[in-house]
Amino acid sequence: MHTTVRRRRDHIYRSAAEILILGILYYLLHIFTGFSIPCVFRLLTGHLCPGCGITHMFICLSHLDFAGAYHANPLVMVLLGPAGIYALYRAERYIHSGKTDFTIFEIIMLCIVLITAVLFAVYRNL
Repeated sequence: MHTTVRRRRDHIYRSAAEILILGILYYLLHIFTGFSIPCVFRLLTGHLCPGCGITHMFICLSHLDFAGAYHANPLVMVLLGPAGIYALYRAERYIHSGKTDFTIFEIIMLCIVLITAVLFAVYRNL
């Protein structure tokens, strides 16, 4: 295997492992102490942001409570699968070609997700 490809692959693996470890540590901190990171948007405005409920969603997922996870944050729950597939695609693309730029299709899709998140935030605060 070419050393550049191996280096990019190792970088992706290391980054994924770091994210996983931080997620597990945050989960354990929350389970044993009840501490969770407060939503700055909610603290400042009193309204729910599109991401409010993500901690509870992941706690529910860790117990295989899919209905509870969906109830905690329906938008993120629905987007979790496609986002995971997209992350794998981006990682694979980076490993084999080194490309990190976005295609026009990706930009359009990300804009649609952003608009959907804003509309979801407005709807959940009505």
